[in-house]
Amino acid sequence: MSNTTMFPAPQNFNLQETVAKITQMYQAKGFTVNAMPMNAGASIDFRKDDSGIKKYVGLALGVKANIIVQGGNVIVNYTDAEWTGKIIGLAVGWIFCLVPFICAIIGCVNQSGFPKSIGNDIQMVANGATQAYAPAQQQYVAPQPQPQTNQMAPPQAFCAQCGAGLIENAQFCKGCGAKIG
Repeated sequence: MSNTTMFPAPQNFNLQETVAKITQMYQAKGFTVNAMPMNAGASIDFRKDDSGIKKYVGLALGVKANIIVQGGNVIVNYTDAEWTGKIIGLAVGWIFCLVPFICAIIGCVNQSGFPKSIGNDIQMVANGATQAYAPAQQQYVAPQPQPQTNQMAPPQAFCAQCGAGLIENAQFCKGCGAKIG
């Protein structure tokens, strides 16, 4: 498993903008993200489900990505991966119960692929492919007034035969098929 991702820095690469977009993207996915500038780069800490039972059965995700630009390349080094809960889940599951063991296995698989996923996302954001990740902007749309109709409601709201609700202007009951009216 590689602990470093490296790719050529795009011509107009902006580290602060990339960090802001990655932070926003992972927060939208439910992660707790803390980004801090460092000497020649930035450090981003990604955490999800790192408290409560999910942590202790190994389902928490976490890693710190340290990003620097050096020699025309963007280098992302991963540290502080969340493995403690997975070890606890494997040990408890092996000794007492299969459920934590299975959860810890799932957590191990997810955790091992997590740095690569972050690296791919950083590279796509750096290269300008952010449209796929931008959260949808929700806008309020006022309800449109419905046109007034002069249709009369049926004289009875329920079928006399079976008691099913009647549809306006229906000639037969949707429940039993009896003729209405």
